[in-house]
Amino acid sequence: MNELLKRYRVEAQNENSLREVREMIIAPDTLTVFDFDHTMFKTSIFHRMSFQGVLHALGRSLEITPELGAKLKGGGDEEIFEILLDASGGTDKNLLLRAINERKKILIQAVKADGDLAAYFMPGIPDAIRSLRACGKKVGIASASPDGFVQEFVARVSVDGVNINDVFISDAIIGGTTVRSVHNSLSVDSDSPSSLNKPNPFSIRYSANKISGEQGFPILYIGDGRVDALSVRGNQNMVGLIVNAEEHDSLRKEFERDENIIVVGSIGEVLNAK
Repeated sequence: MNELLKRYRVEAQNENSLREVREMIIAPDTLTVFDFDHTMFKTSIFHRMSFQGVLHALGRSLEITPELGAKLKGGGDEEIFEILLDASGGTDKNLLLRAINERKKILIQAVKADGDLAAYFMPGIPDAIRSLRACGKKVGIASASPDGFVQEFVARVSVDGVNINDVFISDAIIGGTTVRSVHNSLSVDSDSPSSLNKPNPFSIRYSANKISGEQGFPILYIGDGRVDALSVRGNQNMVGLIVNAEEHDSLRKEFERDENIIVVGSIGEVLNAK
């Protein structure tokens, strides 16, 4: 096991070891990968609007309530539209593909039309980007959202007047579109198109590999919820930093025995650790 990862696992169990977590975020011998939705940006409004817009375009009537939205969180587009279309009149493969393509268009149009995407930053993320930028570290993103949406978002957001794509490598931004494409190329589990989506760690490893083609480096994955924690559980070369203010206590209790999963209420706790 990589010595840095071994040291981190031991010390991160201590309440006073957040400094070690901070060092791992920027360490040159770790590969840092972020989740996108609700970890980097508050994107619920974009997703709810796009799903509702697709249903309207297809002549379907179904209100996406907060309760229904919670059930959809973390799923791939195929999985989500199967739920939404079945609940509003039924679906087939052609309709499913049409819905997925229409959602991509709606999302990208919405991003291009919004003049202040920086307003959607999650707390502490601009400071994290400043820290990464200061040490010259390049990182990746592993998301269930369509690649084009995430890439367009990143390409249009700045911190201190500098676009954040100087930190986030375009080739290492891995979204649901890539996952679906790779899944199809593998020709496995054809009846389950979301089988490579999180909590399968495939997208995280794929992004890390795009940051560095070399194998063996430990991966630090920064996410916000249970699915993200499950994505790294049991993976010896991964550490999960889960940042969630609302569910901090319940998540910490659930994963307290997982030595490679750390739960904090804000990324500021890590960045400001003394």
